[in-house]
Amino acid sequence: MDRMLEDCLHFPESLPYVRELDGIRRTFRCLRCRAAERPPDAKLFWFCDPCLQAIRDAVRSRIPIDGIWLFRTYSSARRCRHADAETVLAADYYQEAPDGVCELCITDELSRRSSKVV
Repeated sequence: MDRMLEDCLHFPESLPYVRELDGIRRTFRCLRCRAAERPPDAKLFWFCDPCLQAIRDAVRSRIPIDGIWLFRTYSSARRCRHADAETVLAADYYQEAPDGVCELCITDELSRRSSKVV
C-alpha cells in the first residue's frame, strides 16, 4: 500500500498502478512467464525482455517454446515487412489471427527498449 501511496503522490509524473503481492504491476505483467514486468511501451509482444530474447532464440533455432507460434506463411498480410514466404516468424499463441514477426523485428524491439532513456 505504501508503494501505491508513493505513486499517487507523484502523479502526474508517474501513473499509479495496482501491484500484486509479488510487487509486479498487474497491467505490465509479462504474458508469457508471468514472473516479470514488460516495459510500458512494449510494441511487439507484451513480454518482458528475457522472454523476448527467448522468442528470438526460438526463431533462430526453429525450436518452439511455450506461448509462441513459430510458422511460415505465404500470406503477406500475416507477416512483417522484412519477411518472405521462407522466413520463420513468431506470433503470440493467444492471438486469434496471429501476425508474425521475424528475428530482425524482435532484435529491433530489444534494441529500442535498451536504448530508451529512463
